[in-house]
Amino acid sequence: MTRWRGIVAVLGALAGATLQGAAASSDLPNPFARPGGARNAAAAAAPLDLELRATLVAGRRSSANIGGTILRLGQELEGYRLTAVREGTAVLVRAGIPYVLEIERTKEGSR
Repeated sequence: MTRWRGIVAVLGALAGATLQGAAASSDLPNPFARPGGARNAAAAAAPLDLELRATLVAGRRSSANIGGTILRLGQELEGYRLTAVREGTAVLVRAGIPYVLEIERTKEGSR
């Protein structure tokens, strides 16, 4: 019994030292980082100052008025591709990152 306690104590000390050394190492990659690194970080931080003014939902022929430009599904504006249109919303994708635009409601609550 005493022998096992000694072995467990030695293994525990080794495991603790290994974990402390691994935590101190800055060479380990972040397992939660997005693939693509800086490219995706730059795309996520890209300013999106586009205004959705109107939407027309018509299946594959749906379109959206974004900043005065009429786009149909699949067309691009400033590097953003229109991928979906719903009533009052449009989805744009840039560098694989989706951005959802919504028509701003007025104070009266109408669109």
